[in-house]
Amino acid sequence: MTYRKLATALTAASLAAAASPLAAQSPASADETVTLEKIEVTDVPIEQQILPTSRPFNSVYGTERGILDTPRNVTIISREQMNAIGILETRDFSKLTASSYTQTNFGLPSNPAIRGQTADVLVNGMRRGLTINGNGLPLNFNSVESVNIVKGAANVIYGASSYAGGYADFITKKPYFDKFSGSVSATVGSWDVYRWTADLGGPISPALAYRLSYSGEDSTGYYYDGKKKTQAVYGALEWRPSERYKIEVNSEFFVADVTENWGINRVTQQLIDDGLYIPDAGSDAAYAAAIQNIGGGFNPVRPYGTPVKLDRRRRLLAPGDDSYGINYTAQVIQTVTMSPDAKIVNNTFFNYVDRDTFSSYYYNSVHKDNWGLENRLQFDGKFDLGSVKNAFSVGVTLRHQEVWAVDDFWHEPVNSFDLTRNSDLNRVPATAFQYSAAFPFNNFNPGILIPGYGPRGALPGRYASSGATYGFDPVTGNFYGYDDLSSNDSTADQFSPFYQHDVTFNEKLSLLIGGRVDFLHVKNTDPLPPPGFTAVSDEETVQMPSFNVSPVYKITENITAYYTFGYTTTNAPGLGGGYVFTGTTFGGDGRSFTEAFFDQKNFLHEAGVKASLFGGKLFVGTAVYDQQKRWVTDDSKERYTKARGFEFEVNYQPNKNFYGTASYSYYDAKQRYTGFLADSATYDQRLGGTAIPATPDFPSISVEFQQPGMPEHLFNFLLGYKFDMGLSVTLGTVVTGPMVTSQEGLGTAGGSSVLFTANEIPWQHTVDLSFGYKWQQWEARLAIRNLTDQENWSAPNPGYGNGSINAELPINGELTLTYRF
Repeated sequence: MTYRKLATALTAASLAAAASPLAAQSPASADETVTLEKIEVTDVPIEQQILPTSRPFNSVYGTERGILDTPRNVTIISREQMNAIGILETRDFSKLTASSYTQTNFGLPSNPAIRGQTADVLVNGMRRGLTINGNGLPLNFNSVESVNIVKGAANVIYGASSYAGGYADFITKKPYFDKFSGSVSATVGSWDVYRWTADLGGPISPALAYRLSYSGEDSTGYYYDGKKKTQAVYGALEWRPSERYKIEVNSEFFVADVTENWGINRVTQQLIDDGLYIPDAGSDAAYAAAIQNIGGGFNPVRPYGTPVKLDRRRRLLAPGDDSYGINYTAQVIQTVTMSPDAKIVNNTFFNYVDRDTFSSYYYNSVHKDNWGLENRLQFDGKFDLGSVKNAFSVGVTLRHQEVWAVDDFWHEPVNSFDLTRNSDLNRVPATAFQYSAAFPFNNFNPGILIPGYGPRGALPGRYASSGATYGFDPVTGNFYGYDDLSSNDSTADQFSPFYQHDVTFNEKLSLLIGGRVDFLHVKNTDPLPPPGFTAVSDEETVQMPSFNVSPVYKITENITAYYTFGYTTTNAPGLGGGYVFTGTTFGGDGRSFTEAFFDQKNFLHEAGVKASLFGGKLFVGTAVYDQQKRWVTDDSKERYTKARGFEFEVNYQPNKNFYGTASYSYYDAKQRYTGFLADSATYDQRLGGTAIPATPDFPSISVEFQQPGMPEHLFNFLLGYKFDMGLSVTLGTVVTGPMVTSQEGLGTAGGSSVLFTANEIPWQHTVDLSFGYKWQQWEARLAIRNLTDQENWSAPNPGYGNGSINAELPINGELTLTYRF
């Protein structure tokens, strides 16, 4: 890790934050929130309220608005709900909101999925970035007070990214101004799960307060050879020297050492339905010998034996595989209130990531000293023109990002390994990265050793792929023809002016409009050119416009209808993070950027009705949407993802004792775009002789197909009851409809026509039950998850849907003891 570079970046972030006002308005702290908007449920403490009408928020349009006046479908997850379900990862969002089902992403989902697309993560309105296709460091919730989940691409103030499905805005913990208080807790769970936290804060003076929070984990977990070791430290300061000026500072350091969870390979319908796994035929000695001769791609399928019952705790990995990383963030939010109708907000956010993942089967990813710095300056004003009320936000965002990432997913013969054998044999040998007569394909896209990294597992070093296409090397006989490019050493500079205007014509009708242009300059140099070749480099400057229009009509004072149209232009995401060259699959040359890379058009049509009923004790929200992403690649082929759906959410809290939430979503999506796809056919069909008997075969499919890895139906509910004597009970359920795990349709593989096939995960449900008891300053909570002990499955990254599936946890429990002071 280059600590000098990190120190320089941190200094720059601090100077930028101190020198300028920040762009996304800070969320109100607990004591402020009560005074900002009337609380309908008067006997419920603010920290226990789950109704989205109980407080204003700014996660959708950058200015504080009530939920009824917000023309988007948004779910507010309160601290009460987070504690009730014990949110540990983005996949848990399915327990509380509609249209959010996140694939396992090898056990490390760093981003949620919303409406079938990878979604962004924001921190107090600022994008974290520096992620790769939703896979990376696990998210840490130590710093999080609540989460606002927004469906659809971000508005013009926040700016859209390549992850246009939606976003989760993490609202961080705020300092305590009223008094010194805090808590410590410890959790013990099934299969050696151990977690602990400490949180405290209070006033330093009437104008200055602080908050400190620490969390740690040292767990083995359910799966064999697993580990999750994390440490996180978070701090926040807030200073209010006058009624007109406020500055909020927060920072977090997070380190994690975990194992990936690829899941189970050789996926068949029989495995999903009956738990039966297809092993190799022959002896252990014959299998061990065969493994030493596997190549990268296009490995022939070996003879198989009688299907056997597989231990669900098994997964594809070898002892010693792990993923290690460090994440540091810092944020400064300044607010200058010049009058009741005018203020300036300046938001600066710095993010640093250094991580690497090594899996012997073989996936390698190294991200070294990556960082990003973003500053948004925003002026909010109000004025009247006769009876027409106007509110506007105008500003500019500046962003700089540097990414160094090398990856290798070309040499992943995942279906070559037999999980019934010794897991220490789940290792791709060094010969797989070199040309051999046995595997002539090994000279196509051979691996390159990363300088500075020593032996790992069975290999002399860490192999990765170049970030560009170089063609045939007559000296070695190798062909460096990488197509699914990932490795990059890229920088990006962005200048983004925006304007948003809210017109209230009368008590019934208002109109919200906004526009933005992202002026983006990117440069990329291949970080790992083949020996003897000069690294390819290219740069590009583009303009990416976006706008949104939303009429809002108040049917009554407490019932609102809205329609939103949004258009955003985004770039295609690089699998390694950053900006990569355009591969030959999409008409590029693998050596440069193309304009099509930055011209993905996203359209959102959304209409909904929201209602606050029974004196504000019941909130109901519904929405229908048509959300599309379309682009034309350099080979003149139109690619798209088009999703349509319906969402229904309800929150009910009549008193301090009871609350209930429920949501349902219907989702239907079609695609004409595969991205990366490892295998064209399920393993049982390969063995039956109906598909190319080689794995992986890196196929291509161009017909329209149903989007894999997303249930058509998703339903959840959460009920909570607190007795006055201190006992509490919560019951939650998630139901998912059937989903295919991979693409289906006619395509090509190895130059031949192939009928793509997939498996299907059937209807599934999970029931969670928890009990809590408060006595004076103590609280104990017992959580029982998967109460009915369902043998559920979860969908992987769709690119590996025919090579991976994850076995969900059986019934398990956790006991947490908390002391508050």
